[in-house]
Amino acid sequence: MNADRIKRITVIGAGLMGQGIALEFAAAGFPVRIFDSDPQTLASALERARNSAALMADAGKIKQADIPEVLRHIQPAASIEAAARDADVVVEAVFEDLGIKRQVFAALDRAAPAPALLLSNSSAFMPSQLAASTKRPGQVAVAHYFDPPYLLPLVELVRGPETSPETIETARRLYQRIGKRPVVIEKEMPGFVGNRLQAALGREARALAEGGVATPEDIDAVVKCGFGRRLAVAGPFEVWELIGWDLVSVIGGALWKDISRSTGVASSRQASLVRTSAADAQTSQSSKEALRARMERTLVELARWDAHGGPVCSQAPSPLRQAQDGARPLRLAPSTSSGWRQGNASPSGRGVAAIPSPLAGEGQGEGSKSRKHPGINRVAVIGAGLMGHGIALEFAAVGYDVTYTDRATGLLETVPVRARQGLELLAEAGRIASSDIEDILLRMRPCGTLAEAAHGADLAVEAVSENLELKRSVFTELDSVAPKPAILLSNTSTFLPSALASATTRPGSVAVAHYFNPPHLLPIVELVRGPQTSDDTIATVREMYRRMGKRPAVVQTEALGFIGNRLQFAMFREALSLVQNGVISAPALDEVVRNSFGRRLPAVGLFARRTLLSQHLAARSGNEVMPTLDNFTEVPAVLAEKVRKGELGVRTGKGFYDWTPESAEALRLRIGRALVEMAKWDV
Repeated sequence: MNADRIKRITVIGAGLMGQGIALEFAAAGFPVRIFDSDPQTLASALERARNSAALMADAGKIKQADIPEVLRHIQPAASIEAAARDADVVVEAVFEDLGIKRQVFAALDRAAPAPALLLSNSSAFMPSQLAASTKRPGQVAVAHYFDPPYLLPLVELVRGPETSPETIETARRLYQRIGKRPVVIEKEMPGFVGNRLQAALGREARALAEGGVATPEDIDAVVKCGFGRRLAVAGPFEVWELIGWDLVSVIGGALWKDISRSTGVASSRQASLVRTSAADAQTSQSSKEALRARMERTLVELARWDAHGGPVCSQAPSPLRQAQDGARPLRLAPSTSSGWRQGNASPSGRGVAAIPSPLAGEGQGEGSKSRKHPGINRVAVIGAGLMGHGIALEFAAVGYDVTYTDRATGLLETVPVRARQGLELLAEAGRIASSDIEDILLRMRPCGTLAEAAHGADLAVEAVSENLELKRSVFTELDSVAPKPAILLSNTSTFLPSALASATTRPGSVAVAHYFNPPHLLPIVELVRGPQTSDDTIATVREMYRRMGKRPAVVQTEALGFIGNRLQFAMFREALSLVQNGVISAPALDEVVRNSFGRRLPAVGLFARRTLLSQHLAARSGNEVMPTLDNFTEVPAVLAEKVRKGELGVRTGKGFYDWTPESAEALRLRIGRALVEMAKWDV
């Protein structure tokens, strides 16, 4: 069937997904028949479609004035036979029960015209399991949407072993025609791609909570206020291409030996943690509705970027898009590393996650001194590279006197220019007033030596390159020159607090404060305590960051990768496996992430998301997907081969993508512009 000749759509199932699927086709001008075996569900679906259409209008996907006409395109049917009798495409969206779905497909096979395509929105069952109930297996495929379907653009098109190429191509072109982003999954596999990646994230999150590494609330905070917002803009392969596959292999080689390899569903303790973390959401329907509303409002904002050619949907982003809608051109600080480097030190992998939060609260710059911790007045930052200068300017922006130093004199001299650029971004995001920039810069003072910078400091933050011996030497020197009451923090993304604290005589005052890049736009800070870190140190630092408008998440016990990197590498392990096994290409996998669950993560974390899922569906996902997740502990062959060939990503011009200087800069701008916009959101 030619996609251009498709005229009529039928949707079977009028629940949450069915009504959204019907609405989206109707919004594209298709007459849609919808049927449900429960008349009450069918009636309420038509009313819910009106509310969903209003969200589509808010997102710029349709015009408010067109809503009545869109709704007229959706007509209820009295039976499956009446709904399907002249359909060109039927989309099944009934309850996730294989027996029910197979009955529906058998009925559709009898009722629908011979050329009609039969698609299923199943998130659990394979096309072959459904096609077996028909006499047209070549015309059966899964079209897996993500909730809510009218705001999330992705559709996973999953081919079965007998699905014809013509069926997949017709479905792909049909979805492109209505503005969706179809991605073809080449092989049947439980969970397809999106749900497998989410299951990998969820497995590690539950392991961290069960092991007492962090609370579910803090794990969700890292996801929402950290790498989650980045995944709404760029997929995991895009993000890591900016870092370099040699470094990714080193970090992953350590983490993949340590992260969860569970093949079972959640233990009783994990289930208890999930229930406890979501207690408020489970006590009333209204709280669940509030959580869903928050997610929908976030998705509306992201969909607006789609509607106006913004950064989220850009396949090949242009630097010219940064100035759309009158926005000031985005200026990002150069990717300079701290001059505090020795031996074969590699740049940190910190730039894999990102996000924002207000610094100055409602006053947007007024009364910033009141946001200082009463016990901290002076802050020293050691290392003036990509992370160090951003950390320094954020402290200065809320009223702290900041000294900073770096062994690279030339790099030190560039801080005022780079700090000004960062502060201009904060002003653009509404987190400070533009008129305050000059005063903030005056609070930042360069120092020629570490001893000068640390003199009189109440807090010192180390942000030098990721080399353990270098960091230990910095901590030894800080211990000797900083006042004894001073707290010593490290921005390391790799090393444990105990490895740094042992270089000092004050282990109780040492902790890791792991920022995400760019630190002045991202609210999350992982506070990692060592075995000797005092409760007072953690309490003081946590309160300090809260006053600054950041979102501290406490890592209660030392764990390689802390929270964020463990979650990201758990997901990336599965991503590499899917690519290596030919299920999907790296660019297509990135498309899945950034156009589906990646957009939900900035609003709803992994634990909170479970409260919006039926327990039946969550259990089925655990039982069917978890045992099939990849559990390798070594660098996978597909990644090792990239490193062997020197195809390291942006740095070498080739990785899983081909890069030019222009396309690499366009990706950075796309991410940067999105993060500035997200910095306007509440934490």
